[in-house]
Amino acid sequence: MKTTVSSQHVAPVQDATTRSVDYPAHGGDLAYASRVFGLPDAGWQDLSTGISPWSYPLGAVPESVWHDLPNNVAPLLTAASRFYGVAAQCLTPVPGSQYAIERLPNMLAATGPSDVAVPAVGYCEHARRWRHAGHHVKYYASVTELGQLIKSKSIAHAVVINPNNPTGVSIAKNQLAQFACALPGWLIVDEAFVDIDMTQSLATNIQDHDNLIVLRSVGKFFGLAGLRLGFVLTSDQTNIREVVAPWSVSGPALWAGVKALQDSDWQQRQRARIRSASEKLERVLRSCLTENIALVNSGLFITLTSMREAAVNDYLFEVYKNLACSGVYTRWGYECGDAVSGWLRIGLPDDDCHRIASALRQFKYSAGPV
Repeated sequence: MKTTVSSQHVAPVQDATTRSVDYPAHGGDLAYASRVFGLPDAGWQDLSTGISPWSYPLGAVPESVWHDLPNNVAPLLTAASRFYGVAAQCLTPVPGSQYAIERLPNMLAATGPSDVAVPAVGYCEHARRWRHAGHHVKYYASVTELGQLIKSKSIAHAVVINPNNPTGVSIAKNQLAQFACALPGWLIVDEAFVDIDMTQSLATNIQDHDNLIVLRSVGKFFGLAGLRLGFVLTSDQTNIREVVAPWSVSGPALWAGVKALQDSDWQQRQRARIRSASEKLERVLRSCLTENIALVNSGLFITLTSMREAAVNDYLFEVYKNLACSGVYTRWGYECGDAVSGWLRIGLPDDDCHRIASALRQFKYSAGPV
């Protein structure tokens, strides 16, 4: 079946106060893509998640890993301690950072609801889980706004996604350390995409702050999202370990995590491969698209934003639709709020950008100047 799209299938760009329910909450939903755009003849190239297209080569899993209860986490903690540069006692393995995102707000609700700052544009599960736990969410659109909330003592806790997913914007680690010192409550830093440049990570600062929690993911950089493995890093693990269920991390995940985290040679090759691919994708995007868009390259994905211009917002939406009509699925986002702020996140292709470059060269925008 050829890929087709019509106004009945794809919702128009929304105004600043609405979000279409037709959009999936997260990337990677190819069933949604097929419902909206049809099934491409050549199948989907899924660039909607930001997960590395190159997975760590695990090989065959020993039979004992499937048979035995996953009781022995010591080898994984040793490997993770070396990889993240923190003491093993500061680490708790969890079945993906999403697991921690769901549980931390409830853990911190024990003392009653609090005001928490969350990125206005960011992985939406953070705000959702804090609200569900009874906390009051205050959104910030920039590091300046976050600093003002902290300085005015308007919040108890703050969530930072560094680099931000989906915008790709990073906050300097020394700035984050200052925020941790100034907050009366917790600073939670989601570093799911930081492995490309470990110098940005606050992991090595864990023991300097008793109110700092860092979340790390093995899924993105290692291309092992299906493994469901991540870590909670904090100086005192007592409360964290109380909310982690027994055997929450599977035996195969424990085994695979040790292999991947120990293999420094592969990690070095992976970083070089990701840098090369992201640079190539950036060149393709800059050569094919209008100059009136902002582009942020965070390594595993590139984000295009509209800079609050409605015409460019429409343009990015057309790029998203036309790529989908060519079988290239990306992540379109449209945020509610005081200003129009469309964004298009594009993950790394594994074909040297051949398919996306071909699709973009055929893209024609006829709605007027951008």
